[in-house]
Amino acid sequence: MIKFLIYLVVFGGSIGFVLFQIWSFFFTVGGSRGRMSKDKSLLLELAEEWNEKLVPLDHEELSLLSLNAITQKVPKGMYYTEKGILSSVYEEPLISYGYRKYFGRKAILVARTVDSIFEFIQRGANFELRINNHQKGFISEGGKLMNGQGKEVATLQLEKLPGHHDVLIEGQKLATIVDPEYDTITQNSRAFSQIKSCDEEQKNLLTALTLYNNLLRE
Repeated sequence: MIKFLIYLVVFGGSIGFVLFQIWSFFFTVGGSRGRMSKDKSLLLELAEEWNEKLVPLDHEELSLLSLNAITQKVPKGMYYTEKGILSSVYEEPLISYGYRKYFGRKAILVARTVDSIFEFIQRGANFELRINNHQKGFISEGGKLMNGQGKEVATLQLEKLPGHHDVLIEGQKLATIVDPEYDTITQNSRAFSQIKSCDEEQKNLLTALTLYNNLLRE
């Protein structure tokens, strides 16, 4: 009887060790830099399924952007993956995306418009932002986009107004964005309560912070 109990303890311990090693392997591989880099291509493919239907995102269309995101879970692999579309309040598809969430605070979102590609790579609390393959900096939990030199490029002011957040680009207020958690969302719910005219670079940064606010911010 004692030998049998010892056998069970040893056998159970061995199985537990093996399961722990398997779990550790997937935890380490999942969200590794190599894996995340490879997965960006997959997520871009998901976003590009809408290529032929996307409407150019000019200033007028951006001002009509709806808060409502149409999402679909993608049954691929062991990590949560989804694809989705953000459209205007008139149901014109403007931005498509693919998203994957790994273990821990690691995730990737790849979004595209007719003429731009946005990449958000999360490792820890911050998100690295790349637009058209150029690094723009890192978005902090406080909504600040800082470039590689530590300069504040853009800000999503989260603390000022409940349910509404001003967006500043290099200190200039360009828009007030609506918090998707603040009210019931319908297709007619606009992403912006205010938005000013801006150049192409400012529009891309505004679009990036809007994607962060609507899809990624916790």
